[in-house]
Amino acid sequence: MGECFLVFPKVGLSDIFFVRRSNKSLAAFNKITSKHVDFLICDPGGLNPVFGIELDDSSHESSKRMARDDFVDELFDTAGLPLIRVPVKVSYDTRELGALFREALRQFGDFRAPEPPSAEEVQHTLADPPAQASAPLCPKCGIPMIIRTAKRGSHEGERFFGCSNYPRCKNTMPCDRHEATPA
Repeated sequence: MGECFLVFPKVGLSDIFFVRRSNKSLAAFNKITSKHVDFLICDPGGLNPVFGIELDDSSHESSKRMARDDFVDELFDTAGLPLIRVPVKVSYDTRELGALFREALRQFGDFRAPEPPSAEEVQHTLADPPAQASAPLCPKCGIPMIIRTAKRGSHEGERFFGCSNYPRCKNTMPCDRHEATPA
């Protein structure tokens, strides 16, 4: 998704939406000024919003928060902008999230959501990554790995790919076939 769209965290609703005649509708303006969406996905060309993402934790079960969520849902719906609600978890299935995002893109209109790679493509990428500056994706997390250098032990001074989600994920791969420069 990073190749097609830009992701902005914690964006104020007043940065996305506007209130007509805000000087006459101060209450409506104040209502959107004090709220945000967890993530806003935008097209890279004009930074136009494509869809929003809300992470719903247990705080969203309170009646006050449910009223706030209803307002935000209605605001996005009125603007014709999809809003995805994702329950907070310890870890996420990237295929499930990808399906949610592709559905939001279909709702939005003429964007072509890229299909996830097949199992064979993923396996090929992990088995024989391209010799270029882009790092492989972590097989556990699915996020780009970074080049690190061992500072101690029997492999001191050797370069390897380490998950950029370290210390949560300690997955590594050898980088002997890559000609990238350390990050």
